[in-house]
Amino acid sequence: MKKKQILTGLVSAVGVIGLVSFIILKLPAINLAGYGVSERSAGYYTIVDENNVPLLETGILVTKGDQFINADNQFYEITGVAGNIAYARSADIATLTDWTTESAQTTGALVAAAPGQTTVGIYHTHSDESYTPTSGRSSKVGKGDIFAVGDSLTQAMQQKGFAVLHDTTAHDPHDAGAYKRSRRTATSLLKQQASILIDVHRDSAPAKAYTTELNGKDAAKVTIVIGRQNPKRSANLAVARSIKDAADKQYPGLFRAIFMARGSYNQDLGTQALLLEFGTDKQPLEAPQRSTAAVAEVLATVFGATAPAAPAPATPLPGLPGGTGNYVAPQNR
Repeated sequence: MKKKQILTGLVSAVGVIGLVSFIILKLPAINLAGYGVSERSAGYYTIVDENNVPLLETGILVTKGDQFINADNQFYEITGVAGNIAYARSADIATLTDWTTESAQTTGALVAAAPGQTTVGIYHTHSDESYTPTSGRSSKVGKGDIFAVGDSLTQAMQQKGFAVLHDTTAHDPHDAGAYKRSRRTATSLLKQQASILIDVHRDSAPAKAYTTELNGKDAAKVTIVIGRQNPKRSANLAVARSIKDAADKQYPGLFRAIFMARGSYNQDLGTQALLLEFGTDKQPLEAPQRSTAAVAEVLATVFGATAPAAPAPATPLPGLPGGTGNYVAPQNR
C-alpha cells in the first residue's frame, strides 16, 4: 500500500509539473487580459476577416469584443481568438455610439488651453521595450530604447510649441503590475498641469506591418490604443479619431489603426489620455524616431497652434511639487 501511495504521488507530481511546463511554453498564446496583462510576452496575433484575409498583426492581447479602425477607416470587431489567430467581422462604425458612457459635455471634447500653455506628459509604462536591430534584444530592463523615442517626441513637440514633461521613471518588471506602477507617474504628470497624457510603447509584429516612408527614409507607423474598460473611453476615442483624421490628410498611412482593447491603460485619469505604439521590435530605433516629427505636427494640428514654449530641462532636476523629479538626460540613463 505504501509503495502504491508513493507511486500515485509521483504520478501526480509529474502531472502538475507537466501542466505548469505546458502553461509556460504556451503563455504567449494565452489570453491574459483579465489578469491585467496588456500584451503578449512573445510573438503576435494575426487578425483575419470572415474570408481569412489578414487585416492586422499586433502583439497587443486580442480578446473577443475588441474593436479596431484600420488604416482605411474600416471598422471591425473581434469575434473570437484561437491561438495566434484572431477573427474579426466588419461592422457599422455607428455602433461605436455604444461607447457613450459620459456626459455629452465631455464626450469627444478636446480640452481647450491658453495659447502657449498646452502641456503634454510623456511616460513609459513598459520601460524595457527596445528595438532588436539596434540593441540586439527586445527588452532592456529599466533602460529600454523606448526612452529614446520619448526623447525624440519630446523635442519634436517642443518645436511645435508644446510644453512637455517627459518622465523617465522605470516601471519594470514588464508584468501585470506595470500599469499600476505607471499610474503613479501619470497622476504626477497631471498634478504638474499636463492636459494631454501619452504613454509611449512599441508593438511586436513583423517589421513590414509597421514600415512606412517619410522624406525618402524608412519610418515606423503608429497605432493608437484605447482601453475599452475605462469610463472616459468615449472622450479618448474621439481624440484618437481626430488625430487619425488629421494624420490621414497630412501623412496618409502613418497611423495604421486605432485599437480598442480590453483594459483601462490608466486612461480613466483623463479625457485626453493616449497610448501610442511606435513601430515594432523588429525595426531599428531610427524608424520610430523619424516618425516623431510627423506625429508632433499632427498633434499640433489637432490641439491647436501654440506659442513656442520653453524647452523642458535636459539635466536632472530635484523633485517638483507633486512630481517625481525623474527628468534625466539620455546620456545619464
